[in-house]
Amino acid sequence: MKALLLVALVGCTPTEATTGQDGSSDALPDLVSGCQPACSGFRPYCNGTLHCVGCTSDAHCGAGSYCKVESDTKASCALGCIEDGQCGGGTNKCCGGRCVDTSVDGEHCGSCEQSCAMAHEKGVCLGSQCQTGGMCEAGWGDCDVQKAGCETNLRVDGKHCTKCGMGCAMAHAIPGCADGCYIASCDWGWDDCNAQAGDGCETSVLMSAQNCGACGKKCQGLPNAAASCAAGNCVLGMCNSGYENCDGKPANGCEVDLNSDANHCGRCGQVCSQNAPFCDQGVCKNGCLNGKAPLAACATGKDPQTSAPWVICKADCTMAWISAQKGGGTYHAGQICKDLGYTKVSAFGGNWDDVCGYNQPNTSCQSPGTMTLDGSGNAGMDQYGQVLSVTVMWQCTK
Repeated sequence: MKALLLVALVGCTPTEATTGQDGSSDALPDLVSGCQPACSGFRPYCNGTLHCVGCTSDAHCGAGSYCKVESDTKASCALGCIEDGQCGGGTNKCCGGRCVDTSVDGEHCGSCEQSCAMAHEKGVCLGSQCQTGGMCEAGWGDCDVQKAGCETNLRVDGKHCTKCGMGCAMAHAIPGCADGCYIASCDWGWDDCNAQAGDGCETSVLMSAQNCGACGKKCQGLPNAAASCAAGNCVLGMCNSGYENCDGKPANGCEVDLNSDANHCGRCGQVCSQNAPFCDQGVCKNGCLNGKAPLAACATGKDPQTSAPWVICKADCTMAWISAQKGGGTYHAGQICKDLGYTKVSAFGGNWDDVCGYNQPNTSCQSPGTMTLDGSGNAGMDQYGQVLSVTVMWQCTK
């Protein structure tokens, strides 16, 4: 009787051994199946080939996993799925081996095949429908509102630099963007000489005398003239007042004084005639001292206030050396200089009663000695200018 019962048990299939009297398929860990020894631990189920395995059906696995059969001897619960029926717990579709909720999943919205992903924008799915206006990836922006997705690279786009609408417009420059605006290149003839990108390429190196041809290349001035820059080269600029470049040579600047040059009196090429051979303040005159000619050596005169006698030692259009006669006196030197057409007394000194010399016997207006103007004889100033006293001499200049 015992031998017959053992044969009956061995002949049972695993399914029969794990099926309850009520026909239920919910199997418990197989302790009485045909597998010997009995299955338990991490392999509690006996499969159809009488091997203990981790599972024999999806019912043995939790939600979001399925019974993965790899061979007759190996089966275990694995995360994921291979069909929709294996999904639960809020998921309803098996998409690519993963259980998802297609009502809210941005990669599988409404179906496994429908993705809400757009260019550089996280997909948004609501009610199984893709929605626009999702969050852009870092460094990207949805600057074209007519299209979905974040199409603009905010790190490098010069029209949308760091954010939509932030343009990199710069004066006389081609802008660039690299996480901020910068000058990619300057327009021809312009440069960024102050190293401040905000005002672009602000300097015309074709015209700036301080930056002629390149930043920092300064044009140097020429005689009686300012320096100028033309087409990136230093050239003769504007002449100082009263001077002109009459020979047309930039190298010597504005070489002519139009106020005093008798060959260019008032303007280049205007030569004073024999009747008015002197140029004074740009006008031809018969004398260079306010229309009067300089006095010749040995010409004499008297002080207009004291009648003290004086004599001319030397004189020309720019300077006169005047000496007291023997015995000296008091001289309104400033007034005498102006009466002769000069501007001022530039220096004075004593003559030790030696006419046209400084303590040098036998000097005269015909043979003047050394003009030593040591400041001797100063008698102060009055309404006529410098006053000198005793045996003196002085110099008038324009």
